[in-house]
Amino acid sequence: MPLYSETQYSRQSWLALIIALLALLGWGLFVQQIVRDKPVGSDPMPDLGVWIIALLLGVVLPLFFLWFRMETTVYPDRVEIRMVPFVHRRFRPDEIAGAAARSYQPLREYGGWGVRWGLRGFRSNRAYNVKGDQGVQLMLTNGDRVLIGTQRPQELEAAIRSILPN
Repeated sequence: MPLYSETQYSRQSWLALIIALLALLGWGLFVQQIVRDKPVGSDPMPDLGVWIIALLLGVVLPLFFLWFRMETTVYPDRVEIRMVPFVHRRFRPDEIAGAAARSYQPLREYGGWGVRWGLRGFRSNRAYNVKGDQGVQLMLTNGDRVLIGTQRPQELEAAIRSILPN
């Protein structure tokens, strides 16, 4: 039974706009070359390439955007971070020396959102985030730091602290 659970989706309007424009580009290429039978450019790609581009940009990319999410769950015996479908990290309470809610600057500190490494201390400073500027910084017993992006930092911090050994 989880003590804390949060699912976040990357639904920033600027990102949705970029994905929509790429999808329109893929479908526009498809309509021009396949439907209207007017090859695009002076050296057009084969029709199979147009089909692939249209499927990737017009179907796969938008569906992936809708499916991608970050799940943070605190159980009595572990903290789990999933960035579906790429990452699944677990931290046992004995691996965590401390946890603190904090604001951070995603671009300045980590170069953006996603699975990121801090600009200082490449391997020892990681972030898992999909939006916003709030998180909980884990200090691990091996000296590494891990930032977990969240929309509910105080709740997450309290849940993590509740499972730490005294």
